[in-house]
Amino acid sequence: MWDDGSTTLFDTNSDWTLAVSLRGWRDPFEGVDVSDPSWDLGTWKKEGIVDSDPLAAIVGDALQGFTPRLNEVGEFVGLDLSFRFVSLRIGSWGGDLTVEVEEQ
Repeated sequence: MWDDGSTTLFDTNSDWTLAVSLRGWRDPFEGVDVSDPSWDLGTWKKEGIVDSDPLAAIVGDALQGFTPRLNEVGEFVGLDLSFRFVSLRIGSWGGDLTVEVEEQ
């Protein structure tokens, strides 16, 4: 989260490239009664991060650097984010967003 309340959103574009944007996120399911039996999609729920989770190392840590990844035709398909103890490899593969954690 940035000082202005916006967040960094990672997603995939329709051409399977990586999309990165800075904007406030709005829950598309806000106000929807997901307990209604006719609702079959469900929503994701953020759970607390435990110390054994490798991502716990980046909570409150500053980004040390980043490296964009391009495919063979020069399209933006990934981004490596480096923190003090962990690197995140964010990418688009087959139209899906992928995130890998590498402990340093």
